[in-house]
Amino acid sequence: MRRKVTQVEIAKRLGLDVSTVNKILNTVAGPKFKKATIARVLATAKRMGYESGKATRTALLGELRDLFPPDSAEDDLAKLRGVSLERVQQIKRLVWPANGVQRSPE
Repeated sequence: MRRKVTQVEIAKRLGLDVSTVNKILNTVAGPKFKKATIARVLATAKRMGYESGKATRTALLGELRDLFPPDSAEDDLAKLRGVSLERVQQIKRLVWPANGVQRSPE
């Protein structure tokens, strides 16, 4: 298995601050960067094999939703999954929020 490339490594290679690389790769609103800087970061990240954690989080969220369906009884899920009732409730709030906006698994 190949080792994951980090944003720190990309920043060091380019001589940039890690926060700059992070903001560019995660398209964070805020300071504007030169198009040339954005292009350098994206090209270097691709060349180094950088993979965003977003795909991993999305896959994990899907697995958690399969394991903890919203319409299942929480006490049954706790027994089935071998976790506390409180943990089941935490997971369900995380992956099935009432307002329809989900948080990334932590």
